[in-house]
Amino acid sequence: MYIPILYLIITCFLGAIVVKANKHRAEWLLLLLIMSYIKTCIVYLFNATTVFTVFTLGGTQVHLDDIVLIVALMYCIINVLQPIQTGKYFGASMLLLGPIMISLVRGIMNGTVGMEVFLSDTRKYVLFIVVFFAFFFLMRQEKSVNRLWKYKYYIDTLMNVVCVYVLIVWTLDLVFGLHNLPGQQGGLLSDGGSTFRIINPPQVLMIAFYTLYEIYSDLEERKEISLRTMLFAGIVIFMQWRTVVAAFGVGLIITICLSLKKNGLSKKLLAEIIIITIAVFAISSQNSAQSGLVGMITNLFESFSNVGTSTGTFSTRTEVWAMILGSLKGVNVIFGRPFGQDLALTWKASAHSGYVDYIAKMGYFGVVLLIAFIVFVLIKSIKARNYMSTIILCSMAVYWYGYGFAAEQGALLGFIVAIQEVMDKQKVGDSEYA
Repeated sequence: MYIPILYLIITCFLGAIVVKANKHRAEWLLLLLIMSYIKTCIVYLFNATTVFTVFTLGGTQVHLDDIVLIVALMYCIINVLQPIQTGKYFGASMLLLGPIMISLVRGIMNGTVGMEVFLSDTRKYVLFIVVFFAFFFLMRQEKSVNRLWKYKYYIDTLMNVVCVYVLIVWTLDLVFGLHNLPGQQGGLLSDGGSTFRIINPPQVLMIAFYTLYEIYSDLEERKEISLRTMLFAGIVIFMQWRTVVAAFGVGLIITICLSLKKNGLSKKLLAEIIIITIAVFAISSQNSAQSGLVGMITNLFESFSNVGTSTGTFSTRTEVWAMILGSLKGVNVIFGRPFGQDLALTWKASAHSGYVDYIAKMGYFGVVLLIAFIVFVLIKSIKARNYMSTIILCSMAVYWYGYGFAAEQGALLGFIVAIQEVMDKQKVGDSEYA
């Protein structure tokens, strides 16, 4: 039943993307990503997967994200064929591109092109890096920076729609007991979860980043956190993805600390902190056997203790991490397994760690360059007092401990690097003018 609606949504978005691109409006690329985001949310709830096959071509399934990859890649190629603007930020981006290209080329030389594992690796890492460069090339342009207000409008609208969507599904679950959809039942598969886990972690991470942005804006403008922002924070927590909650918590602490350093502590903010602290202690003292919202959050908090005791699903993950890292031999220790090469382990799913997944495919050489890239951009953001980028980068680094890479993260990183480059140029321009 949901498939015709999804095709309708995709058709409408593709039409809008073509119109925007034809008019050279910078937001066309954001609309492309939003289309993929909406697809993932819907498919996850109704089919417990993130894959949507648009059509089949010669026996090969073409997913919607394949279309996103092809469009973004074409845009990157167009930019590369023109006189390309280099610089330190473009050079730093090679730290991400290099290891991925090495594993891709090694996979091609091994003759694994077309194999299921090769396509899976491509859809994961090539999509990530291509979307990164697409946003980097687009947002470093002055005309794109002038359209940032439109970006904010579309993102605000998307988050409002997601909020309504989540609240409707949760109400049907909590009030009427309607929670038999595959995505809802999938939320019960690990400790700390429930049928409220209706959106996949990478997409919930974007809600968390949006919430952190709204918190930062609220503290700057109002000196307090608005009810709307608290609602989004509640959505992030009640999704009960522990790694996302941990990343959000780290970002929240940094945000509040930066705000206190810059603006001090207002009476309204102090009252909110006290109320939230009391609520957290009250919930954590409850018995996890309780049903309803309190039981969900209590169970979530208690599941964090598994990290220290090596029990539950975390124990399984650490065993898998050891197996994957131990399976790398010879040159694969340095550069990782080529695209298309199976891990040759009984465990076939994701490692549930971005860093371990990255080492498995890009080796220790690749993960060192990844960390160097993040540290470089982080230092530049701190020096420029670009605090929102600092918050997001730190939170993303925490998120990769438990989950991997996605197109949305590539887009956000590309956006951050491009905006930081623009800020540096403006600072140099102001200095020369002075």
